[in-house]
Amino acid sequence: MIQAFIAYLAGLFPQRNALSAAAVASPARKYPLPVDVDEFVARFRQGEDGPAMEEVAAVLGDRAARALAAEAAAAGVPAWRVASAARLLPVCGDPLAVERLTRLAEHPAPEVRAATAGALGRVGAVGGTGDADVGDDVGAGGEIGSPGATVALLLGRLLRHENVDVRWRAATAIGDRRETRCVDDLLARLNVEREEAVAASLCWALGEMRVARAVAPLADLARGVGAPAGAAGANAPASTAVRAAAADALGRIGERSAAPAVASLLYEQNPVLRAEAIHPLRLLTGLDLGDDTQTWLAWWSEHYHEFFAGRVGRIRQPGRLVFAGAC
Repeated sequence: MIQAFIAYLAGLFPQRNALSAAAVASPARKYPLPVDVDEFVARFRQGEDGPAMEEVAAVLGDRAARALAAEAAAAGVPAWRVASAARLLPVCGDPLAVERLTRLAEHPAPEVRAATAGALGRVGAVGGTGDADVGDDVGAGGEIGSPGATVALLLGRLLRHENVDVRWRAATAIGDRRETRCVDDLLARLNVEREEAVAASLCWALGEMRVARAVAPLADLARGVGAPAGAAGANAPASTAVRAAAADALGRIGERSAAPAVASLLYEQNPVLRAEAIHPLRLLTGLDLGDDTQTWLAWWSEHYHEFFAGRVGRIRQPGRLVFAGAC
């Protein structure tokens, strides 16, 4: 509401600096917002890049975008300031934002690339179709060379960066945009990712886009079989957080064949994993049996056979033999 009111005032007084309206709209501020682009840049150079500066950048629009691009391109600018410019660019409504962020995606400093990945998740319109099994995700929602396709290409590259924060932000940005053109990148990274936070974010992004062909690898992760994201090496089991994220993603994708993999968490000794099985099971079964894991376990013991579409596999858990399904 505040931003809409500011934009309205800016339209009424085109010859006046629109930031005066921003200051009026927020009388309780501890300090007034900048009143022109020069003051905006001065505040930016002092390290201000929070919500107040985002509000100003949105009001200034392409004037702020040009100033931020100039700051980022200037010689000798510290990496933190370039990263701040990347974070602010998406709110400027600048038609050249993708082009400007493309340059920053090649910056040598990991913190700049991480900020750029986050910014790409916020810039422009959502690029993919979302909510689908994307067999033809390349080019969905925009032809090759379009800004949306460029964003997808950049995020796919950043997802392979050696820096953990860059990969995490890229995965999160893909999920935020529901960027279905990056599904192959997400699945490829899921097979090799060893960092817990990144692996969990990959699971979340796949679940956010409801990617049906991600069910099999996510089911393996939920079970902890052949799973990535282990610091001990390629054969290390997935962490509790990653297994929980995989189970949650399976619930949001909604394929009933994934229920056995999620239900296998009910047999775990870890109470956190048992509890994390309940919400996705609600989504997959359409039932709400409360929050007691023993109630769910008793129900599953009687109804598990309803969820097997094919050959039943089995996974041995500590002290039990658990049906795991074909997915």
